Amino acid sequence: MHPFSYENPRPLDKGMGVAVARRTVFRPEDDESMGKVGHRVAVGNTGLVDPKFLFEGEFEKLRDALSRGAFPSSGRHLQHGDENQPERNMEVFTNCSSAPAAFSNKYLALNGSGVGGCYDSHVRIVNWLKRPKIKLVLSDKHPDYPTTDEQWIKFTSGLHDQGLSIDQLKSLFKAYVIKKNPRKRTFDHLYRLEDSREGMAKSLEIYEAMAYEERSKDTLILNFDDIRCEGSPIAGMQDRPAAGPVPLIRAFINTEQFFSHPAPKLPHLSDEPWYQVIVENSQSDLRDEPWFQGLVVDHFFSKEVVVGGARRTARIAVKHWKEEGIFNFIWLKVQFPDFWTSNNSVVVDAEFWTRVRKMQEHVAEFGEPEWQLGDLNHWAYLVFQQATTCSWQTGDPGWVNVDNFESERTGRAKERVLDEDQEFGSFKYQADIGVKLLEDIAKRCMTAIYLMIPNPCGEVELHMLGAYCVVAGMMPLNNCPFNYVVTNGGTRKEPTLEECKQWDMMDEETVRLQTRFLMRVNQMDSLYGKEVRRTQRIGVSLTGVHEYAWVRHGLTFHDLLDENRSASFWAHIERLSNAAKDESVRYAEELGIEPPHTVVTFKPEGTTSKLYGCTEGAHLPPHRQYLRWVQYVNGDKLIKRYAELGYPYKELVTYNNQTIVGFPTMPLITRIGMSEDQIVTAQEATPEMHYKWVRLLEKYWLGKEKGNQISYTIQVYTDQHSLEEYRRIVLENQPTLRCCTIMPTMPAEEMGQEYLPEETVSMDQFINTVANINDPEGVGDIDLAHLQCASGACPI
Repeated sequence: MHPFSYENPRPLDKGMGVAVARRTVFRPEDDESMGKVGHRVAVGNTGLVDPKFLFEGEFEKLRDALSRGAFPSSGRHLQHGDENQPERNMEVFTNCSSAPAAFSNKYLALNGSGVGGCYDSHVRIVNWLKRPKIKLVLSDKHPDYPTTDEQWIKFTSGLHDQGLSIDQLKSLFKAYVIKKNPRKRTFDHLYRLEDSREGMAKSLEIYEAMAYEERSKDTLILNFDDIRCEGSPIAGMQDRPAAGPVPLIRAFINTEQFFSHPAPKLPHLSDEPWYQVIVENSQSDLRDEPWFQGLVVDHFFSKEVVVGGARRTARIAVKHWKEEGIFNFIWLKVQFPDFWTSNNSVVVDAEFWTRVRKMQEHVAEFGEPEWQLGDLNHWAYLVFQQATTCSWQTGDPGWVNVDNFESERTGRAKERVLDEDQEFGSFKYQADIGVKLLEDIAKRCMTAIYLMIPNPCGEVELHMLGAYCVVAGMMPLNNCPFNYVVTNGGTRKEPTLEECKQWDMMDEETVRLQTRFLMRVNQMDSLYGKEVRRTQRIGVSLTGVHEYAWVRHGLTFHDLLDENRSASFWAHIERLSNAAKDESVRYAEELGIEPPHTVVTFKPEGTTSKLYGCTEGAHLPPHRQYLRWVQYVNGDKLIKRYAELGYPYKELVTYNNQTIVGFPTMPLITRIGMSEDQIVTAQEATPEMHYKWVRLLEKYWLGKEKGNQISYTIQVYTDQHSLEEYRRIVLENQPTLRCCTIMPTMPAEEMGQEYLPEETVSMDQFINTVANINDPEGVGDIDLAHLQCASGACPI
């Protein structure tokens, strides 16, 4: 009998864990009990299939695994899971997805999904310069119609064109927004938006389809009067606040305005000879390129999802290295630094890396040649040089070794064939006017070299025509049959042989429950139902592995890199991976469905790891001890309260009218009996050590078949490595993995920011800070903005 269960749920980590649960997990009826959360999530998930497809006691075992934190699943499931799940759309329970069109991207983002997109020329085929004329209707009786200076300033905060006066804002707004529908003879198409995510997406579907049909002489009227006002509760999102109609109106205006101006000139990045060749062979005005137009539209319509309160927009944009527009794609973040909604990556393969190495050897021996972009060796080398130059400055682009993806290696990506019905429809949303566009894209994709792309955080392969990332995490540490937290300078407890047997048995039981849990999610109604039925793709993930390795096996990070010394750990990891794959075949046979094409992964694990204070996914801890700084508006009563309790605080200068309060935080890894020198932080590990760690995870967890990818970010500090050293690190290591983000990073003190959300402090500073605080509850508030990938775990 495990000490933690539904009746006695595992306590959350004080401070961060409790704060995250209060903001993203708990409902009023949960009474801040993870046991009650586990119960409602288990009810919803097991209700997705006929009870005959559950083994005896499965509901109770699943509920207990959720309650003790051994299977914290993911934030999606903890937030939305309940008895209503069988009637809901699958998109809400997916972490990420892919989309080939702007309207599908928008709809998925509105459902809280991170979205991946390929911007190759055969996918992005809409010429947005041929879009219809547009008028947007919002009655001045609508509560969100801007009338006050405060509303106008709020409206301008998301505009692409900044620095406008109030009068200029009013003129811009009135140029596009009218107060009532015009007479019929003045327009060609009118759509009154339903007050729903579906209604919002449908407005963009009509706009995009008319652009695809090049109906530039037609006028489209979109009426927003029925959209609920800002702050109204969204029942399907646990009453989180609605954004109102203005953000979507702003997205349409931004699109219109952007394509009315020429693109800015290319930046000066380098004095190296190869750079001028690239400049001379790049498009002079990107507005003429459909792939670029598509990326712009996706950005403007995605960034407004931030306002909705459900989740930040997370996107990935990829482009193949042989594409004609690749050089413009590479320096996109330099040319357009405000296009922040996507992390951009170049799709490469073994041919690319071979050509780069061959050309590098030539340059080293004979010097730079007279560059010829028609020579693929030259082309690959220039792509590499420019991409590393840009990423050294901005972090983008990354690299995707798509030929190492499971479905590309096995050829299963090509199994998705075009038929008469290019499906994009569910009981909640059905594409109609946009179907011809989707069918045209599908036809063109049949000749593509590669068809798979990663999701925004890189852990799951997705078909570029549309697919889902259905993932959930297991925390083997929380199957520990005893209290693993060490206090007062104590040391690690060595598990007994009997405890090890019980622990290992519960790990396998949990990973099998996890696999079945995700396979049931795939039986929900969805837009890409046909693709789901074809692949049944899932992602069984792990988190807190560094704490687990220490408590169960007595191994540090350095030990884990030695396969002989850590053989017991890797054998168990491989055994769990095989158990998940075995269960996926067994359960598929029971359900009468296709066995999942891919089964295992490592996702970022941001929300669930914070609940229990452990390391996120495969990542090392970012700090040993640190101050977590949280912003408050000056005058907030909490500032005075925390100051009286002794928390450090300071008023900011560069952030107008803001004060930050510091909350001392010690991650779990510092409280399980590891000495100071046994803990390795992400900054202390060398890039080569990080790469070796990911390669080992690919070998033992992903295995030779049915593996997705490892979501992982390697930071290369610019004060420790030069640009040339960075290029060497990339060229030697990046080709050995499937997918991984390598991100040049300045030391915190050189970033020029007044503060960072997390500040590493020495142990003496930490002790002194804690000594000055008199807060018996020890639970600080936290702002959601600081929870987004705070460790750098997620590439976006």
